[in-house]
Amino acid sequence: ALCYANFYILQKNYPPAIEFLTRAIELHPSRSMKTRCIFILGQIHQNMGQFEEASRNYQAVIKRNASFEMEFNAKINLAVCYVAKSGNRDYIIKKLKRMLKDDKNKDYRDQIYFALASVALKDADTTGTIDYLTKSVATSKLNNYQKAISSLELADILFTHKTYMLAQAYYDST
Repeated sequence: ALCYANFYILQKNYPPAIEFLTRAIELHPSRSMKTRCIFILGQIHQNMGQFEEASRNYQAVIKRNASFEMEFNAKINLAVCYVAKSGNRDYIIKKLKRMLKDDKNKDYRDQIYFALASVALKDADTTGTIDYLTKSVATSKLNNYQKAISSLELADILFTHKTYMLAQAYYDST
């Protein structure tokens, strides 16, 4: 089932991949492999634009005490899949802010702030979005890719609000 799922994922033919991953979850005895399959299901649903189903899968991964990296990415992806006016906003914000306080996430604060900015942007909170993106750029030390993405997003927002000098600085950072 896992081989077939991988085959369809590589072809970007997601509906049969979902079927085979679901079957693999039912058949596979290993807890860690089940958790990995649920995470992959979340990614597939996210790619298909089915954000509520993706969110359910990511929440299941978080509840299963996954590895650090998988749980971290599930929380970040949960914020990316956030749909405005859904009931899980407070849950997502709480999880992300708790991650900011944890020392083991010190090197990943730029990604966490970017995820918080994503939630604020979907809620049409421009001030919060700018604040979080600024923090994302400021805390980005090792991840130049994240710094460029955050800088570009921030520059575009500042340019839209006619703060051209500041926007130029972030375009330059990009």
